Amino acid sequence: MVKGFSILTSVAVCGAALAVFSGNGETQSVDVQRLRNRGQATYEEKQYADAVRAFTEVLSNASATPQDRLNLAIAQYRDGDDQVAIQTLADAGGLLDDHPGASYLRGLIARRTNTLGEARSTLERARDLDPTDPAIRYNLGAVYVQLGAQDLALAEFEAVTAMGFDIALQHYVSALYQHFQILLRRGQREEAEPEIALYTETSRRLSPAARSPDALEQSRSTFIVVPDVSLQPADPDSAQSLRFVSTGPPIDLPAGGNIAIADLNRDGRPDWITTGPTGQVWLSSGNVHVPRSFPTPSGPAGLGDFDRDGWPDLYVGDISGGRLFRNVLVDADDAPIVFLPVETEGLAATGVATGVLWVDYDHDGDLDVLIGHTGGSLRLLRNLGDGSFDDTTSVAGLNAARTGQRALSVDFDHDYDVDLFVWGENGTELYSNQRGGKFIEVGAAVGAAVTAATKAVVAEDLDNDGRIDLALATAEGLVALRNMSDGTFLPADLGELADLQADALDIADFNNDSYLDLVLTVGGTMQFFANRDNFQFVNFGPLPSDADLGDGSPARFLGAADIDGNGGMDVMVARANQLFGFMQPEPVGNWLSLSVEGIKNNLNGIGANVEVKVDGSYQLRPLRSAPLHFGIGSAERAEILRITWPNGIVQNLFDVVADQLVTTKELERLEGSCPFLYTWDGHGFHFVNEVLGAAPIGMLLADDLYHFPDPKPDEYVFVPGEHFRVVDGNYEIRITEELRETVYLDAVRVLAIDHPESIKILPDEAFGGQVRPALRLYAYEKLLPLRVTDQEGTDWTNELAAIDGTWARPFEPAAYDGLATNHSLTLELPEAPEGQPVHLYLTGWVYWSMGSVNLAVDQDPRTGFTPVSLEVPDGQGGWKTAIEDIGLPVAKNSTQIVDVTSVLNRADPRVRIGTTMRLYWDAMAYTVGGIFPEGLVPSGDWQLEHGVPRVGLLELRPGGAGGSLEASRERIDDVASEPPAGAGIPVRVQVLAPNDAELRPRGFSAVSRTADGFETFDYQKLVSAAPWEQHPGFYTAFGDVEELLDGADDRYVVLGTGDEVAINFKASLSPPPDGWRRDFLVYLHGWLKDTDLNSARGDRVGPLPFHGMSSYPYPATESYPGDPKHQQFLERYLTRPSRPINELLIKGPPRN
Repeated sequence: MVKGFSILTSVAVCGAALAVFSGNGETQSVDVQRLRNRGQATYEEKQYADAVRAFTEVLSNASATPQDRLNLAIAQYRDGDDQVAIQTLADAGGLLDDHPGASYLRGLIARRTNTLGEARSTLERARDLDPTDPAIRYNLGAVYVQLGAQDLALAEFEAVTAMGFDIALQHYVSALYQHFQILLRRGQREEAEPEIALYTETSRRLSPAARSPDALEQSRSTFIVVPDVSLQPADPDSAQSLRFVSTGPPIDLPAGGNIAIADLNRDGRPDWITTGPTGQVWLSSGNVHVPRSFPTPSGPAGLGDFDRDGWPDLYVGDISGGRLFRNVLVDADDAPIVFLPVETEGLAATGVATGVLWVDYDHDGDLDVLIGHTGGSLRLLRNLGDGSFDDTTSVAGLNAARTGQRALSVDFDHDYDVDLFVWGENGTELYSNQRGGKFIEVGAAVGAAVTAATKAVVAEDLDNDGRIDLALATAEGLVALRNMSDGTFLPADLGELADLQADALDIADFNNDSYLDLVLTVGGTMQFFANRDNFQFVNFGPLPSDADLGDGSPARFLGAADIDGNGGMDVMVARANQLFGFMQPEPVGNWLSLSVEGIKNNLNGIGANVEVKVDGSYQLRPLRSAPLHFGIGSAERAEILRITWPNGIVQNLFDVVADQLVTTKELERLEGSCPFLYTWDGHGFHFVNEVLGAAPIGMLLADDLYHFPDPKPDEYVFVPGEHFRVVDGNYEIRITEELRETVYLDAVRVLAIDHPESIKILPDEAFGGQVRPALRLYAYEKLLPLRVTDQEGTDWTNELAAIDGTWARPFEPAAYDGLATNHSLTLELPEAPEGQPVHLYLTGWVYWSMGSVNLAVDQDPRTGFTPVSLEVPDGQGGWKTAIEDIGLPVAKNSTQIVDVTSVLNRADPRVRIGTTMRLYWDAMAYTVGGIFPEGLVPSGDWQLEHGVPRVGLLELRPGGAGGSLEASRERIDDVASEPPAGAGIPVRVQVLAPNDAELRPRGFSAVSRTADGFETFDYQKLVSAAPWEQHPGFYTAFGDVEELLDGADDRYVVLGTGDEVAINFKASLSPPPDGWRRDFLVYLHGWLKDTDLNSARGDRVGPLPFHGMSSYPYPATESYPGDPKHQQFLERYLTRPSRPINELLIKGPPRN
């Protein structure tokens, strides 16, 4: 089904509340709203019986609305219970008489039960109530056809087609069909011909599911609608029940000592460290906080996992030089924490430190550190992965001259990279991440610059609209900056709160109503302010009222965290030389806490964004330290908890029970690889393989080194004949973009290969390594090695005997995604006579790394990618490298062919294949001699510009030296004594060009994944949630794109994630001779670019690649062609703007 047809309307609201309101102003129970949400969700998942149960419960509540009754009737109809649905509508007592959906539903039921008179009258009533609904008009026309009222039917179908395809979609196409069918029955063929042509053109723009009876019944009037609600935060008066108790006598702090909070032992509870000569580690254990002596320097502290072992480490800065301490877990049972000093390069202080921030600013998976100094400068230190750091302040574009700085990191502009907000005595600066380790300062340009001296800053979503706002304690009072939807900030009116001269500031949901409240220190008091939405804060009162915070000097530290893990946010405040703690013994309202473990990202998930939807309320929180706390009011569960990891990967948790710590691990799945090729196999579209894997552009290989593919990015994909069948006179393929990439598809062909059943044909499906011709076909009969063993002596012979999805795994995954421990497989071959060609046939797949991983590996001298090498015995009991790089399988379970004729030790015919890549071999075989041992290559002038095969018959010749056909005549005669006339050899190749091609939206196939990460995709099943968003920019317009695929001319079909191009090839080939079979190659020409945060121009569609570019991105002296032909392409085709597939769970209200 086309995606838009199955998405049912719901009202998006922001905020949180303990009550919602119906249209008549009556208060409704949150339980009712939860039931509505559940009914809607189960209906969308086609779990109609569950939806019926949920909506039935809604109707049992006094606050149920007429819309709730219609929702129930719709679910009952879909569940097949027509008469019950009719009764449900009747029980409305006339309240739904003027609702077009009620009349339309009655009409559908009457038509389904063949009560055509009633169907006519009720659908006419629905039409009169809403004449602009194409579903109502089309189905009324269909009833007129059944009644023989052709003139009335024509009028309805004409009303639908007048709305246009973009509005009426599937109803437009079906109305065209019904209209010209009536004309044909009347003998009006001439009038029908234009409509037939228009139907033929537009019907290709819809998937078959979009033309199904179910899709033709879909109407906006029968969408499940959750009634509009107004959600408000809890009344602040209720927050007076907040109660804090002291944690005990204040803790003595040394002069200059500081505090840092994090979950040090990963038990889901925040712990803290006090620094200084008498510093200590305080571990949370229920209400007990156990100190452990831990002398450190006396400067500010920051906790972050610098060595990627999952345990937060400590950096303390002071005038004598910053010190780094590694967190060492010495006893897993008792979980005590020991911090050991680490000698590191590049961390020496340049003055008295004022702040420490751990942040993965270059998105390579490890945490870098930003340090502010009063007597020195702002310094950004890049983690090199080996325990050392490099000062990149100037290279990154930060203003090192500003002193006395502190900073926080957050994605202010929702582009998935980490921005920096810096503040201090000179005001503030906002640095926008440009990727590639570079920033630009944009504070004044976007309205986020504050000139007053700034003492404290929080960056959170203060109004629950999905955008990160700012609250600042400055020398001139409190300031709030509202993040607008266009990337700018505007001042928010804080009322009397703006006049407060706060020493310190923090934020937390103290009353668990889903809105973040403020806590600040003013003079000798600590004050709490309840968030009433729209930047309105009401004073809770001086809680705790009996707090003695010392001598009234300015606060050195203020932090909120759920120290005891009971769901109530606690407070710690340091003033003078004492640290005070206050805890909520009993939380107000329900809550959730989240702790995560990253895989591709830094292991603590720092920089992720987390969204929660519950009972109509919405929250967004950036993850800076675990655990992350959410208040959810009186709700018993959260409907959705969505994690957007620092690299942009989205992970959803559903139906999360309240009042618990949720721990989750990042899903290990591909975010970028290649587009997918599907072919029609007679039953459905069969997943063939990934394509264009050899042509990535902008992929970071090492620091400032980007992959630049072959200027002729050709690929031939083998498709067995049983997976490619004729349907309606055509061969049909689908190319889909289902990962986080943009595809630039330039040309497509299908090559039909006819050959005797006794000959097996295969291309070399390899990437990199040896130079290979554009097209070489191998005719072979594979043999199996005598034995295959790994570096430990483990025997993998049986696992590698056939292509069956049983992989050899002689390694363990390494710390970096895509890397593995050094491993090898040794193939023992029988003796091969001198002079006989020997080839290896290696089938497998690679778990590809991304640019961010490549950057991390390049920085870390302890690791590295070792290409797939081939070694042979050196004759002295050892091994020598024969081929340094044999290449890789280009896609999933692809077969690469390696010629070892000249390197094989005939006296000891063993070969060893080794690498540090995460490479899974499925089968290993070899050939000795054979038919055309050097393969078959096309001869003559067989290619168009940039290597596109010419349409028609390809002539083939042997690919060996001289290409002599006579040299292979004896082998030919052994296999096929009667080759087809004129063929010369027993292989015939015919090239087909696209007959038509349509670009259209599709969505995402259901994914199956093995434990090793091998993913397959089911075209017949779509998933409802989109896991990615598109690159910003312009894509090829939906519709006919056949002319763009005719040749490699830089006029692309540009696909974004969720798109599909459907291509047909006229099956005008004569059948193969008796005893022969037909296999296929699909030829593709184009490039692809993923959205990895370290890909060149990975944040946008452009710049468009082109043949002749010297690199990507190309220098300013080069540009995409600007001749009239390409300019017309840009103006006519490249007109579709990107769309946000992953909208926020609930959008905020529109801004004025």
